[in-house]
Amino acid sequence: MDLLLEIGTEELPASAVYEGISQIESLLPSMLAHARLGHDSVRVLATPRRLAAMVKGLPEKAGGDISKKKGPPLSAARDSEGSWNQSAVGFARSQGVEPEELQVEETPKGSYVFVVRETEGEPTAAVLNGLLSELVGSLKFGRSMRWGERDERFSRPVRWLLAVLDGEAIPFDFAGLTASNLTYGHRYLSPGPFEVPSASAYESILEAADVVVDHDRRRDVIIEQSEEVCGGASLVPVLDEDVLNEVVQLVERPGVVLGRFNERYLLLPREVLVHAMEEHQRYFPVEDIEGEIKAGFIAVHNGDPESADIIRTGHERVLAARLADTEFFYREDLKRPLADRRGDLEHVIYQSELGSMAEKSTRLDRIAKKIGEDLGLGEDVVERAVRAAGLAKCDLVTHMVVEFPSLQGIVGSIYALESGENDVVSTAISEQYLPR
Repeated sequence: MDLLLEIGTEELPASAVYEGISQIESLLPSMLAHARLGHDSVRVLATPRRLAAMVKGLPEKAGGDISKKKGPPLSAARDSEGSWNQSAVGFARSQGVEPEELQVEETPKGSYVFVVRETEGEPTAAVLNGLLSELVGSLKFGRSMRWGERDERFSRPVRWLLAVLDGEAIPFDFAGLTASNLTYGHRYLSPGPFEVPSASAYESILEAADVVVDHDRRRDVIIEQSEEVCGGASLVPVLDEDVLNEVVQLVERPGVVLGRFNERYLLLPREVLVHAMEEHQRYFPVEDIEGEIKAGFIAVHNGDPESADIIRTGHERVLAARLADTEFFYREDLKRPLADRRGDLEHVIYQSELGSMAEKSTRLDRIAKKIGEDLGLGEDVVERAVRAAGLAKCDLVTHMVVEFPSLQGIVGSIYALESGENDVVSTAISEQYLPR
């Protein structure tokens, strides 16, 4: 017997999707084992609007239960002729069985009389009714919410439940909903509902409803389409692993477009340009075959492929505004040498009882000098270490780091070079945050 479970929700954050996948992969097999339901495999699928699990090879009934009740020692339960004595008969009656049903088993303390009972397992559908309700209610997320007047919590409101065991719906309840055999497709392209007759038909039904429910397959589609649209322009997509993992869980029917931006933005440092695309917009940069970044980007969308041109234009406008802001921050920051910003650190609290970032920088100066001198590193090395320590925190008060906090250190390194600082000093500023 094969089981299909689907939890339909409002759009989940990508992080919540991965939390749900991980928990279902862990909880469901252990809950099935505890319920004495053997199975062949558990497969978890997910999109921003659903968490689903497919279980293959379930039995028709849960495994039976065997209970044992220990009685008196065998030596005290039989008379000289080997028949059960009153002690054994009394034990049997207290357990509601006939003396003939008593069994003898060896234990570390010797032979004892036992009453052994075997209980037949319940039908699988009956067991799953309570088990699935418990599973859904057991899912926890970094941030959960309540909706309506319900007390149940989930990352986002649950809108439908589907549970099918060999063609029959399992009507378990959660958050005021009762599971059925109905699923829903892409919110705009094929909303549904659609009847799911079996677990084996699930993926093809959703495929026809414009949903690629297998997240691993969505990932492959995004990679393949990105390479395809770039190949026609002699470009190579730069697919950051973390961004790709997030984008996979932002769409149900992935589509890929190759957008363009003004080449003047290529004058921005590569790290800044790439970060502006990836961090805020979840776009992927592109390179030529020599590895030089070009004035293009990959955007993954969830819309109608026939509207790709309109979608591309929209993304280009969004990125143009983002890059214009980034360019402004960069130019404004370069109007002052990095070292001039040390005074600004006096207005940034490091820790309430440890003073400002300016005081922290002064301590770093002293520590760097002391360590360098104690190790006999030489005057030039000590001088550069002290200079790097003094400039290390100056980028915290730049427009760029205020906008992109994760670029701290990297921005400081870039601005140090632009200010004419030594290459070694610049590298040290960047490496202070390693390993990232």
